[in-house]
Amino acid sequence: MIQTPNHGSLPSGHSTEAHAVAWVISALVTTHSTAANTNAQVQLREILMRQAARIAINRTVAGVHYPVDSMAGQMLGLTIGEYFVARAQPAANATDVVAWNFRGTEFKVAGSNPLTTFDFTGNELFDATRGVRLDDKDYAIPIGGRANPAKVPVTGSANLNWLWEQASDEWKKDR
Repeated sequence: MIQTPNHGSLPSGHSTEAHAVAWVISALVTTHSTAANTNAQVQLREILMRQAARIAINRTVAGVHYPVDSMAGQMLGLTIGEYFVARAQPAANATDVVAWNFRGTEFKVAGSNPLTTFDFTGNELFDATRGVRLDDKDYAIPIGGRANPAKVPVTGSANLNWLWEQASDEWKKDR
């Protein structure tokens, strides 16, 4: 039996880390593919995101997190992963990352009892088939709104780019 933690639970650290790693591995592997959405890429993204969700859901099953904790962790993890990938690019290629606002009180079934929340599945904020984040949720809104999202400026890091290139070279060799 896992002891109930004596600290706050939002966001789930396990969910955050698992989703960040899933985003980074997916980006690393798909950079070396010739087509944008090959079957292999889609399968890999689905496997990685399902594994990340499973890790998060297991924390709820163990009784140490609520589904909303996993949702907040997913949102934070995807953002951290996206930021890391942007930082790992050469300085000239780094892209800005959208800043997100998580509204946990909106994480519920529309029109239902306000105390009834979703059960976290892992499919709420990311469409693995298309490889895109979903921004049409009331609980996950880009800061600045959907029409004009605020972006965090990202500067490429030479050290992270070197590391990214080393990992890329290993992936190319293993193909």
